[in-house]
Amino acid sequence: MGSSLWRRIHRRLDPYRDYLYFGNLRPARLLNAARYLLDNSQSGLLPYYPLYYMVETGNVCRLRCPFCCQGQFDSGVHSARSMLHYKDFLRILDKIAPYAMVLDLFKHGEPFLNPAIVKMIQAAT
Repeated sequence: MGSSLWRRIHRRLDPYRDYLYFGNLRPARLLNAARYLLDNSQSGLLPYYPLYYMVETGNVCRLRCPFCCQGQFDSGVHSARSMLHYKDFLRILDKIAPYAMVLDLFKHGEPFLNPAIVKMIQAAT
């Protein structure tokens, strides 16, 4: 019983091992991670917050790669190109900071085209 529990914990924490350092381990994050590790529910209602967050700082890119959704941008189908405002980012960060172990500031757009990206990185660290 004990060894299977440790295997399960190791398997579930493995993707986050690079983020488990002392400065990142705050009480709310540790409690949330423990809830994540011990969760056996199949109900769909999770007793924990996500450990990993991805915030899109803008859906803008100067490249037109044929395999990327940004390269195939069609204004009739896709939402307008825009940038995440710094104040909106701070509102998001306030809600996820107690629980987030990993925060990526990119998805499909080029994050460095956002003029506030440096301030966002500073706020998130």
